[in-house]
Amino acid sequence: MTDAFQQPLFGSYFVALLLLPLASSCESTKPMASVTADYINIVYPFLQNIEKNITALLGNASCQEKNHTCEENKEIISIHKLACSIPFNKPKRGGISKIKCELKELTGNIEASLGCDCPKNQDHNGSQLNCTHAQHRTLTRKRLCIMHSIVSDLRSCYGRLTEKYS
Repeated sequence: MTDAFQQPLFGSYFVALLLLPLASSCESTKPMASVTADYINIVYPFLQNIEKNITALLGNASCQEKNHTCEENKEIISIHKLACSIPFNKPKRGGISKIKCELKELTGNIEASLGCDCPKNQDHNGSQLNCTHAQHRTLTRKRLCIMHSIVSDLRSCYGRLTEKYS
């Protein structure tokens, strides 16, 4: 059963994914050594923790993972698109979940590492989400699966990038 307040999230999520190739491009000028060091020291521990937390919330539920592509020789662009595809719409009632706060912090770390921001209309940079009082909100299996898929794909794409430049 899906609450009415959850519907706009998925509509905006899919619209954002469709518009990302048009609106989101990352021409990072950061040295690859710096990007891979940031991944190893900052991003990877976040990804591991978030993936562990999402897996624990999913329990025995399985997901039909929608794998996003990590384009050959365009790993930075793919990572940027994935990070910017995480939905952060402010909930209409209740507080934000701890997982979404962790994902918001992860996205900020990725943006800083790559030197590329998500488009403003994606509500990443200017978001009014208050993570100081994050709650254990119940997230639907569908939301958790979307988040798990993005986190897993980020880890995979960063892995390819690290292999390439190590």
